[in-house]
Amino acid sequence: MKPLEFIKSLNNKGIWSFTSQVAQKQLGNSTLSALRKLRKEGRLISPGRGFYAIIPEEYSISGRIPMDRYIDNLMRYYKAPYYIGLLSAAAYYGSSHQSPQILQVITNPSRRPIRKGRNKIVFYRKKNVRRSEKVLRNTPTGYINLSTVETTFFDLIMYYRRVGGLERVYQVASEMTGLFTAGGLLKSAKNFPLPVVQRGGFILERLGFRQGVKRLKLYIIREKALTTNLNPSSTIINSSFNVPWRLVINDEIEIEE
Repeated sequence: MKPLEFIKSLNNKGIWSFTSQVAQKQLGNSTLSALRKLRKEGRLISPGRGFYAIIPEEYSISGRIPMDRYIDNLMRYYKAPYYIGLLSAAAYYGSSHQSPQILQVITNPSRRPIRKGRNKIVFYRKKNVRRSEKVLRNTPTGYINLSTVETTFFDLIMYYRRVGGLERVYQVASEMTGLFTAGGLLKSAKNFPLPVVQRGGFILERLGFRQGVKRLKLYIIREKALTTNLNPSSTIINSSFNVPWRLVINDEIEIEE
């Protein structure tokens, strides 16, 4: 079978990625040279060693296949739990604060970033990734695991330094509050450290999400949350204390109008 016929036969079956072992069965001894030729012609990329994603003809000129078209199969290939999270997940919920050229993926164990042309996949390690609340989202080639809007919010707080600080978290959250539910926030909160929930509750209160705030306050009281800082990395000395959230307000979150 010729290389181009091989990838077209996969496309006809709705398959848009494959492994070198699969290719070996069809292309035989010429597998490596055939795959190298297809990559050179802009019909394949290899985001992982031994893993290939087929570039649809409409993307063959730019060579930039959307990363959500192969991330699920790539993580299955790695045998690693995952979900798309942080600013990338927020973009699915209407936020405009993330470049489409960067895909942020929560997984365990940790992995190095993957660069393919101008596209980049960045991995963030999270121990309880399997328990985190997530949903399935359809893509043109299958589906992806996506954090729920509430888990996205708490993840942004937990990784606040990696996404641009608490002010950016506030800005992104302000674009998603219409999607939050009180029950969803409480359910997701149980998978996060209490300090993350305390900071999240404080931000939600500033955003005016009263119903969710009330339930989170009861939760941190029941769990006997200890006093913590709003910003763990801030060096501000003159601080106020927020009693309901048991937070030392050692940072100012400036709101862009």
